[in-house]
Amino acid sequence: SLHSPSRHAGSFLHRTHIGLFGAVNAGKSTLMNQLTGSDTSIVDPTPGTTADVKTTLMEFHNLGPVRLFDTAGLDEGGFLGSKKREKTLSTVKRCDLVIVVVDPLSTDWTVEREVLALAAEQGKHAVVVVNVFASTPSPGFPSAPLLLRLDVAALEATARENLVSFAPDGTEFLVHDLSVPREGHRVIAELERRFPSSSALATACPASELLPPSIVRPGTTVLLNVPMDAETPSGRLLRPQAMAQEYCLSHWANTYVYRMDLASARSPHASVRSAEQRRFLDTVRLLDGDWGNLSLVVTDSQAMDVVFPLMSKGLAAVADAAGVDGVREAEKVSHLPLTTFSVMMSHYLSGGRLSRFSDDLAALATLRPGAKVLIAEACNHDRLTEQCEDIGMVQLPNALRHYCAERLGFPGEELVIEHAFGRSFPTHGLQQYHLVVHCGGCFLDAQTFQARMRDLDDAGVPVVNYGTLLSHLRGPAALKRVMAPFIQS
Repeated sequence: SLHSPSRHAGSFLHRTHIGLFGAVNAGKSTLMNQLTGSDTSIVDPTPGTTADVKTTLMEFHNLGPVRLFDTAGLDEGGFLGSKKREKTLSTVKRCDLVIVVVDPLSTDWTVEREVLALAAEQGKHAVVVVNVFASTPSPGFPSAPLLLRLDVAALEATARENLVSFAPDGTEFLVHDLSVPREGHRVIAELERRFPSSSALATACPASELLPPSIVRPGTTVLLNVPMDAETPSGRLLRPQAMAQEYCLSHWANTYVYRMDLASARSPHASVRSAEQRRFLDTVRLLDGDWGNLSLVVTDSQAMDVVFPLMSKGLAAVADAAGVDGVREAEKVSHLPLTTFSVMMSHYLSGGRLSRFSDDLAALATLRPGAKVLIAEACNHDRLTEQCEDIGMVQLPNALRHYCAERLGFPGEELVIEHAFGRSFPTHGLQQYHLVVHCGGCFLDAQTFQARMRDLDDAGVPVVNYGTLLSHLRGPAALKRVMAPFIQS
């Protein structure tokens, strides 16, 4: 029908993650190049040629969009090899399908066992690709051409025991000579026969909807409050803002993008502050009153100290509005659904597990002098702390320290605050943190975001979100308000 949602992928395209793992020179990079049909990875007999995780994007006919990971050999020695190993094992957690590439001449299956055990522990699908080489006969094994014609389960007993014993029962084995041109097509065909669709492979998916379709309906209007400062990139909206706008348009809802001047809205001068707050309320009144179809307000989390009072009390919250009968307006604005971009993203990337980011707020009350808090922000950008109040470097630390001083009775400076930016996130030692404050994760995919949450679960470390924390600090009503659109839907 005319108003059916458009199901184009847009800026929130979900990809199936497939990783290639194994020992040095097992053929992982060769398989990567076979799958992509190009020289994506450097192939060389020198051990340790793959220096880091190599990532490429492509499309499989049935599985759809995929992200492929070519990893370093897990048995590479030395200090550098140990660093590569840590990153490779971390990549397993981000995969939907783990492919272990093995050389059938090997007799030590330690790293293969480790990868398959980790994949099983993390709930990942796994297959083993036996990389046979037509030019390399093997004592005790059928010749390579013969091996290609036989199923692994049909190998003679001693060979089968040697090759198959390292893998858990039920593990799928694929036998291929990766030196043969276009062998990657046959590998893909076998994978798609076993996993006929992306849903058959999915182990970590985003929520089905970015915003609640019961609220974002055809013909309604969504107000996006987008403050801008010195860190705002030129020429584009931030990814959550663009995603929200695209989602609304694809669901036949209108969007109104509004720029709030936060400096003015927080000004110590009543007249300046009042003018900016009235401008916001005039916009809300226009969209809700004159058009009568404002269905949702999505704001930057850092603006909750301004937006929530205005969306609760209307004119009664404005500095120079004393004596104004704002009851009727307060009733109107207080019924409008309100959330933040950060809450929206955490709900989406966590697969709908938004409640954990509010439940773990209880850990705030247990902070003590010397407690460590990790602020994790997935994006990398130049943090201009002298030109603007960066949310991760300035606003959140200040808010946490103020909370400790005002609510918990100890100087906020005694709280130890550390940061993790971009793709960097601790894989060891998470237990040292009393609390993790995570951004919305717009630079991450669902698999990586949920892998971080699993690591925190395993370590028993509470995690909250930028949006839930800043809303909670405004009071229980503010937190309930920003959660409600997703909880009630």
